[in-house]
Amino acid sequence: MKKEPLIEVKGFTKKFGSKIVHDGLDFDLFPNEVVGLIGGSGSGKSVFLRALIGLEHPDAGQIYYKGHDVTRLREEQWYEIRKNVAYVFQGGALFDSLTVEENLLYPLDAHSGLSRAEKQKRIDATLEGFGLGGTQQLLPSDLSGGMQKRVGLARAIILDPEIILYDEPTAGLDPFNTRNIQDVINELKSRGKGGVLVTHDIPTVYATCERLSLLMDGKIEVRGDVEKLKKGNEMVRQFIEGERYGKTK
Repeated sequence: MKKEPLIEVKGFTKKFGSKIVHDGLDFDLFPNEVVGLIGGSGSGKSVFLRALIGLEHPDAGQIYYKGHDVTRLREEQWYEIRKNVAYVFQGGALFDSLTVEENLLYPLDAHSGLSRAEKQKRIDATLEGFGLGGTQQLLPSDLSGGMQKRVGLARAIILDPEIILYDEPTAGLDPFNTRNIQDVINELKSRGKGGVLVTHDIPTVYATCERLSLLMDGKIEVRGDVEKLKKGNEMVRQFIEGERYGKTK
């Protein structure tokens, strides 16, 4: 039986003024996979990712979540979807004035009916699972860049989402912390949490993704199995080696 996509995008078009960022883009995400989305700086990768959670709206085209057209939902209608589709912002987007525990408590207070004791148990278990045990009372400024990234990931999954949208999760990290993030993504995938990985970090795509989509000139120009594309797609090779990036918007 053929799997149905969790997310399907058809003909996605987005303009900012006279600039066309996306021009009829098609994309899909199936259960239990991570799809890498690569492209040149300014090619609109983050714009597209934000559209998958209702933070940007297409000028044309449709976005489907589990077969339901969510393209024109009102803001309040996105609340339930966002419990199942988490967004990991590039910089972590932690609240600077809140402790690690308070950062993780925020979505639980807003979107769960758990008791305070149940929330605390989930926070402690989640932090422990990310190797962050004992950081509950620290502020983001007390943490290294790699730890801040992991706290951001921990907050994103605290509501047990089905899909995680990763916006440059390894940007600015050293090789050790990059491997930590790769391990986290693979661990989450092993627990049934797939997602979309926007990145320039090709080794992380190879380490975590089943499929790869290359965004150029407002469209997905190449898509396919990562292992096959590694072995001989000319456009992917040109992108990786810096020969071709497509238009920047």
